[in-house]
Amino acid sequence: MYFHHNNIYDVYYDNNPLKWLVLEQRGGKILLLSLQSVNILSFVSREEYYEQKGNGFTWENSAIREYLNQELLYLMFQQDELSCISETDVQTADNPIYGTDGGEDTTDYLFLLSIEEAQKYFASDFERRTQIVPDVELPQYDLMPNQHYLNTTDYYDWWLRSPGESSEKAACVGRFGDIMMEGQWVATEEVSIRPAMWIDLNKVKEVGLEITEAE
Repeated sequence: MYFHHNNIYDVYYDNNPLKWLVLEQRGGKILLLSLQSVNILSFVSREEYYEQKGNGFTWENSAIREYLNQELLYLMFQQDELSCISETDVQTADNPIYGTDGGEDTTDYLFLLSIEEAQKYFASDFERRTQIVPDVELPQYDLMPNQHYLNTTDYYDWWLRSPGESSEKAACVGRFGDIMMEGQWVATEEVSIRPAMWIDLNKVKEVGLEITEAE
């Protein structure tokens, strides 16, 4: 599994595995979400934003989706663990307030929650809050100059895959756990990510892995 380390590319040299929340069990599968944010990343890169400005940005064509499924997936899991992650049909609805297009359906191993899922799986804003995993080397941002400096003990905004009030924004959860329907600019580099995935419990048994409950 993915381990916390002060260098994200040396993840297997530490002994603190990433923890996951079980959001739902359906048949022989469970839906997991990382308990804490694992990185800070823009929804699309600034280069992509300025190259494609006006074309609209959705989960389907986002850099963050590519990063989750083509890079982070293989940093986080070893081969036997990868075999337990189900390829999932992901649908992203239009923004429920602004009507912004959610884009085409996708098939992914790792994905972000939608607005609807963030509402469904958390009973309150308090439960929706997240911190950055400890000792991971990440950029820090002073959003309140001379008043507050964000670090690994603070709560962070985290991306949702749903669109925001326009195609240049993506919805997210605020640092206090509120769902920001209007979203943030897709190229901002001040929002964290919490990967979600469906795990096949039969595969877990086949490869001899264990799921351990936190005490």
